[in-house]
Amino acid sequence: MGRVRAALGAMLSIAMLAGNPAAAQSGNVSLSHHRLVFDEGTRTATLYIVNRGDTAVTYRVDMIEMEMNADGAITPLGNQVPDTSASAFVDFTPRRIALAPRQSQAIKVRARVPASPGERRSHLAITAQPADDAGFSPEEIARVNPSSISVRVSSLFSVSIPIILRTGIDGAGVTIESLRMASGREQERPVLAFDLVRQGEGSVYGDVEIVAGSGKNREVLESIRGIAVYPEIARRTVRVALPEDSVGRAVRVVYRNRENVAGNELAATALNVP
Repeated sequence: MGRVRAALGAMLSIAMLAGNPAAAQSGNVSLSHHRLVFDEGTRTATLYIVNRGDTAVTYRVDMIEMEMNADGAITPLGNQVPDTSASAFVDFTPRRIALAPRQSQAIKVRARVPASPGERRSHLAITAQPADDAGFSPEEIARVNPSSISVRVSSLFSVSIPIILRTGIDGAGVTIESLRMASGREQERPVLAFDLVRQGEGSVYGDVEIVAGSGKNREVLESIRGIAVYPEIARRTVRVALPEDSVGRAVRVVYRNRENVAGNELAATALNVP
């Protein structure tokens, strides 16, 4: 068999981010925003990309379509373009960025908000490109057994954020339903499950908090930041692993708005953890 040289690229993650409230991050690339929202009064925005790694990296910037399922997972739609896509109304530059270690670059995003009412969404994806030396060197090729097949896998990290256009619609609401203790445990911790049920035409975006006590005795037992429910689903199931000492305590489940500084409660309910 002749000598075969192969290099495979694997995209390991396309992330919406959650965790750090100020930036989305995957691998050694981070972004200054989790999402960009445009309406009649907001037409431009600046997104900063930072290379936090120790080597220079080139990134490709693309607009892609993604879809959320009832468990909150976001998956790419490939070549499908839904009717609610924002891609035709969004321009951005640059589309290719080379960054040295610890350097940053601004991405300028401009939106033309559609005249028809509703919410549109696409996702801006920033993907690290393979380095020039990601394949086999001539010396490595010379050492390959001519009858063998050699494969080198290159991992490409990508991070994406939603670009949302809203026109002529009121903010969406949400309720908490189907509160229950889930079967099974995560790392020896009891698991609380519930559904966030979206109301209205648009999406919602907030933080989940499990709270015990009130006033000076208020204690946040657990939280999950950056939980969205997009218009393609009516409800999203959320699972929260509770501290072991929460068993037998009265708690409140709170969904708090992240789209304003006040962070007001959008929904809340109570239960006694069995």
